Amino acid sequence: MLRALPIPQMLPARAGLVGDAVRALDAAAPLFLTGDRGSGVTTFGTRLLGLRRDQGRTIHRLTGSPALQRVPFAALAAFAAQVPGLRGVALSPAALMGRVAELASAAPRTLFLDRAEHLDAASAAAIVQLCELELCEVIVGFSDHGALPEDLQRLSFEHGAVTVRLAALTLADTLVLLEDLCGTPFEMSSAQRLTELAGGNPLLVRELALEAHADDAIERHRGYLSVASAWKAQSHRVSQLLARRLEAQPAGLREAVELTAVLGELPREIAAHILSVEQVEGALAERLLSSVRHDGAGPGTLVLGAGLAPETVVSMLGKPALAAAIGTLRERVPAELLTPNMRVQLATHSRNVGIALPLAQLVADAHAAALLRQFDAVIALTAGLNDPAALVDPAAAAVLRMYRSEAFLETGSPKAALRVLEPLLAAGDRDALLFASFIEFSGLGRPDLMQRRLGDAEALARSEAVPEYSALRTILSARAGEHVTLATLRQHASDERLTHSLRLSVSAQLVAERSYLGAPADGIAEYRRLRAGALWRESPPSQRGELLHTLLIAILSDGDAEEAYLPLFAGIDWDQLALDHTTYLAATSMQRIERGEAAAAAELLAQSAALVSQRDPHLLAGFVGALDAVAAVMLGDLPRARAGYDQFLAGSVTSGQVARREARRLGLAALQALEGDDAAGAELARLLAEADARGHRLTRMRLLHEAWRLRLVVAAGAGTAGVGTAGVGSAGVGSAGVGTAGARASGTEAPATPCAAAEARLADELSLAAAGVQGPFAATLRRYGAAFGAGRFGLGGGERTPSCGVAGEQAPGEHVGEDTRAGIAEGTPDEAAGEAAGEQPRRSVGPPGQPLSPEAQHSALDAIIAEHVAAGRLLYAAEAAARGAEHAKARGERGRAAALLERCAAVAAPLVGVHTPSLRRVPIDASQLSEREYEVCLRAAAGRTNAEIADELFVSQRTVEGHLQRAYGKLGVADRRMLLPPR
Repeated sequence: MLRALPIPQMLPARAGLVGDAVRALDAAAPLFLTGDRGSGVTTFGTRLLGLRRDQGRTIHRLTGSPALQRVPFAALAAFAAQVPGLRGVALSPAALMGRVAELASAAPRTLFLDRAEHLDAASAAAIVQLCELELCEVIVGFSDHGALPEDLQRLSFEHGAVTVRLAALTLADTLVLLEDLCGTPFEMSSAQRLTELAGGNPLLVRELALEAHADDAIERHRGYLSVASAWKAQSHRVSQLLARRLEAQPAGLREAVELTAVLGELPREIAAHILSVEQVEGALAERLLSSVRHDGAGPGTLVLGAGLAPETVVSMLGKPALAAAIGTLRERVPAELLTPNMRVQLATHSRNVGIALPLAQLVADAHAAALLRQFDAVIALTAGLNDPAALVDPAAAAVLRMYRSEAFLETGSPKAALRVLEPLLAAGDRDALLFASFIEFSGLGRPDLMQRRLGDAEALARSEAVPEYSALRTILSARAGEHVTLATLRQHASDERLTHSLRLSVSAQLVAERSYLGAPADGIAEYRRLRAGALWRESPPSQRGELLHTLLIAILSDGDAEEAYLPLFAGIDWDQLALDHTTYLAATSMQRIERGEAAAAAELLAQSAALVSQRDPHLLAGFVGALDAVAAVMLGDLPRARAGYDQFLAGSVTSGQVARREARRLGLAALQALEGDDAAGAELARLLAEADARGHRLTRMRLLHEAWRLRLVVAAGAGTAGVGTAGVGSAGVGSAGVGTAGARASGTEAPATPCAAAEARLADELSLAAAGVQGPFAATLRRYGAAFGAGRFGLGGGERTPSCGVAGEQAPGEHVGEDTRAGIAEGTPDEAAGEAAGEQPRRSVGPPGQPLSPEAQHSALDAIIAEHVAAGRLLYAAEAAARGAEHAKARGERGRAAALLERCAAVAAPLVGVHTPSLRRVPIDASQLSEREYEVCLRAAAGRTNAEIADELFVSQRTVEGHLQRAYGKLGVADRRMLLPPR
């Protein structure tokens, strides 16, 4: 698995530094490279040497050695040994200098002084003279400027010398480094973990990866490597490297590093209690510590320097040294100065070395760890539930059991979580009953067990006037896809008897439900109100994460450009939230799919699959499988699509929870590709019926748009229905797929074929559905009737009319008021404008009995394409252009059709390899073509002109055109822009 290369690939964050370094050398400036030990100075300097050699320069490399540092001219002698004509010649230092200068003047030379702190002073002085005489360009690599020989220190400030500092690794750097080492990509979560353990040090990242490999902790899933979640870094080699770095330091500086590592970080206020000023300044000077300001103000906080990470430093300490450090901190630091994270670190280390904690302190520390989502720490802290000390206080023991149960659930062990609760459940503990029902829903994916337990618990709650059970039942029922009214959610969200965390969970569901009902802008306004209030501030990170997940649904539903929503995330402490990596990757991939970036989505989903194969505490495997199937279908990988869709079907019915209906909607594309139009049409009808039963206007609109994109309509009498429910239109199941009485009775001239008529009615139905939905996306979809419909149901821009209420709710309109829309950017909590709007655009129709003019249809289509592009929905824009070209060609508008195909090709260019039924791009299939047709198509798809193809194949342009036309007929395309490279 592991491989070794002489020079690793260039790390992304350092690519720009190479250009800076080369420009300095070209300007005859001395170049100084610096970074902490193991930061890659040697590799970077070696790469520069290779570049200078490629430019025709003679290169040399010297590495300083502590053993030879006191031997005068030792390094100069090593340099001379690399120069032909001087090797083995005995000369005095002066004569040697003269001969080196003479040879250097004859050919340009580059000298890399690695570990220059350990060069002898005499050689350094001689090399500096060569540099100052411009007889040799010099690259100086070092870690400690103060330890450089005096002449090199002077040179670093003279002659325009340039210093390039190599910073700690970024995540992108680690991904490249690990792939270079292992020959296979790493998933991001594992790469981030190794980066943090190594303190951003490349050498330590490599050593940790080697250790994980030796421990059989590196696993391969779906083409990505990952580090097993249970693996702990205990590398003897890493400990040796750290010990070597620290052993040369005075005891006071080592103490500063150890105490900082035990707490994780050291605010200056705490440092003043345990470290002297000299210790702090010395550690900063040696870059063992660095000072950061988390909030941009205040005295700052001390953290470990690059290449040092708390976990690896602590693992280097033996138990006696760690216990001594803990004792020092407990004795000297006032408890009120410790942050929750510091308390957790100190408590966990105390348990690991066998130091008993008072029960009250143990409860407080476990509580802090749970809030910080440090669930491994919670499990460690609560391991002694059967200890005599815990049994003395049953109430404290019950609290510890609840924390331990939550930790097991969050780390993927729901059955263990239930076992921990058994004594409490047997005693009828209300909180345990509540949490057990949550475990059965979220951890086991068993809504039936959840409902049964909640039923028993709620009966108990009614007798004791406890509202939590009803609130939790409402949340979980909504997540399971059952119908829950906004009024019920509002009632629970405002119930001050509930905890802040439970109220925020209800409010998160309220944001999602508002979106699905057709009011995503109102959902965003609700989020802004919550962010500004006490529920957000006083709720734990897990509930804040729930709110952010539902915000994503509102953002995707609203449909503005990404930058419009950036202010919504301002001020969020992402480190504190500690969002689940799989959830983050899956959510990001869903965004990519919506934008047509299937290849990027497939990569993220492969990493998600690698994570859930190890641990899946939130039962996301099915949700990930559905999204993966969709991305695979878009890329033409049907075997992968089948595997993903089967994973979705086999997954929990709660997988994805609040976003599950989005996965089902997107999954229509996979079902169509795998099972055909009949199966997809039947599922579409079920989803539409569910949406109509719940009043989910947004879901209905999105489903109709999906049907339009996938061409899920068939001619009347074909024996099936692409779309057909009573809620869709009067055509109903078994007729034309989609129909409206208004469309048929309008007097509009129907398209030429039954299938075309069904597609037109579907476009009209989509426009009508979008009329009851807020947001820029819905505003664009309202134009589809004008561009693609039968001519009477395209809804235009400025005029507005009151909306029709449904199920007792005021129907939201697209226009939510300038204050509400501007409030997204300003971050002001103003829900009133969105609540009060209730307006829709008026239907823009032609005179009675008259279809829209061609000019109006063209204008609507142009607006659709432009609006999709502006919002980043390139796939939808390209699909609209492609379908518009078909309509134009059918109407005999050949020039318009060609222009739309041009737009389609230009818009879809970034969507590499993507195919959808509307886009009609087709992979070049050699089995359907002659050898010559295949060769011509390959070149045409690559962008070559007919003339260029003719020249390459030694045929005439007319012959090329003939091959292309025959190939187009066989492949079912009309233009070279619809050709994709072979799969």
